[in-house]
Amino acid sequence: MRQAGWSGGEDGGRKRTGYLEPTANSWAYLCAAEAQESLQNSAQLERGPRLGTRPRPSATPGARLGGGMLVAGRGHASRVGIGRAGSPPEHPCPGEDPAATIVPYGTLDPLAGGRMAVPPSTYPRRLLPLFLGLFQGALLLFFALFVTYDEPSAQVEDTSLVANQVYSTFPFFQDIQVMLVVGLGLLLTFLPRYGFSALTHNFLLLNFSVQWALVLQGLLHHFHHGQIHLDLHKLLLSEFAAVTVLISVGAILGRASPCQLLVMATCEIAFYLASEWVIVTCLGVLDVGGTITIHVFSCYFGLGVSKALFRATQQPLHPKETPTTSSDLMSLVGTLILWVFWPSFVAVLCQPGDAQHRAILNTLLAMSASAITTVVASSLLDRDGKLSPSHLQNGSLAGGVAIGVVADMAVPPVAALALGSLSAVLCVLGFRFLTPLLARKLTLHDQCGIHNLHGLPGILGAAASIVAVLVAPKDGGSRGVGGQALCQAAGLAVAVGASLLAGLLTGSALRLPCLARPPERLCFDDLLYFKIHDQAESPGPDSSAEEGALALKEQV
Repeated sequence: MRQAGWSGGEDGGRKRTGYLEPTANSWAYLCAAEAQESLQNSAQLERGPRLGTRPRPSATPGARLGGGMLVAGRGHASRVGIGRAGSPPEHPCPGEDPAATIVPYGTLDPLAGGRMAVPPSTYPRRLLPLFLGLFQGALLLFFALFVTYDEPSAQVEDTSLVANQVYSTFPFFQDIQVMLVVGLGLLLTFLPRYGFSALTHNFLLLNFSVQWALVLQGLLHHFHHGQIHLDLHKLLLSEFAAVTVLISVGAILGRASPCQLLVMATCEIAFYLASEWVIVTCLGVLDVGGTITIHVFSCYFGLGVSKALFRATQQPLHPKETPTTSSDLMSLVGTLILWVFWPSFVAVLCQPGDAQHRAILNTLLAMSASAITTVVASSLLDRDGKLSPSHLQNGSLAGGVAIGVVADMAVPPVAALALGSLSAVLCVLGFRFLTPLLARKLTLHDQCGIHNLHGLPGILGAAASIVAVLVAPKDGGSRGVGGQALCQAAGLAVAVGASLLAGLLTGSALRLPCLARPPERLCFDDLLYFKIHDQAESPGPDSSAEEGALALKEQV
């Protein structure tokens, strides 16, 4: 928002000083935040104190309430309001008239047609409902014109076949829904002041990505005679595409705005479908559980986005990103939900029968081994032998990531146990040593540690698939053992290379100012996106000026 100012002219009148561009760290924004709080206190004094309460003192010592507001900041005082300017600030904003006044939020702005002055972050937030509204409207039009269901079959045999497909697929589909909506959402709530945002953004991105994937998949693969015939299998494939977005977002969780996340999802779904077509259709890679096509791709796409978005800037430890006991506990509940339902995610696309049965058993064995190995590795790495919550939250799931690519292959049970244990060791060691090394040497920011949970176990699983193909010749297909092994290696290379390149391009696009990236001080905080009544009514004494302004702007 461009904010107007007025100052005293030579003849005692007022002159227009031009527009100011307050930012989250500028003098104008800080003074406006303090003026917001003073205005609230002034209104409280005029109404009189409520029963059992007393007016809260001004946030800034020396602030005077009366015909205008005296706001002290940075060792100076200036009169804020519509009228004659007081003492100019010692450090005005660039391009600002030293005698200019600032119209406080919640008062009438004469240069804005008498409308109420609003914080600069309000207008960018309007991009979110605008973007989603236009998307949903366009989707309604697209579905009305091109999407339909199959015609009901009059033959009893066909009806029974469809019923059997639904009854065999929908229980797995429900399990995957619980994984993504509840399990993954809770896993991301380890940030103590970002729980509302983590859950809501995860749910929003899931629905947005599924609908967008339905459109793209329909146009690319299922558009026949001007129609797209929708069924449960196509919806399931779209949900798998959405999983890539939910994983990649973990790299920049808490430091990106909803608009940035939606643009990221829009780009990633398209890149994922292209990558999957090359890996599965062209190369013929065997990957029933999505280890290469989903986990590896989404991991390095997210890391590429993070690298391009933050570039060479090393992100310091934010005071709000340190987990608490309650936030770690909620995240661990999410881990348990994911652990229980993970076999359905791996086995849903397997051929019913022996292959699906084998996939379920191998996944359970691998995840059980990874859970036990995580406890062992985490305890050994700690000087006092204590467990790390982050190790338990991620290492227990590493076996499910690694086993997906070989879940339906003819591998012995001991191979599933060994793969689960190795993946857990890699995940724990990654959190302990690799993540700090990448942050220090490459300035690579990975908020949720997706490289440790999805990248390293995914690469291990791809390597295991090469060995499994070489050891079990009957899984080599028409290409032979060596040819299929080369295809598995080529699929891994395509997934890593394509995702990194696509992530770097997408991250560069996310740097556009119109996407409203949150300032560093307001990262990892639900107050930036949610009305939280208990905090809005009484901001804590440690709240910053920006947070106070965000909490009070709804009341003034």
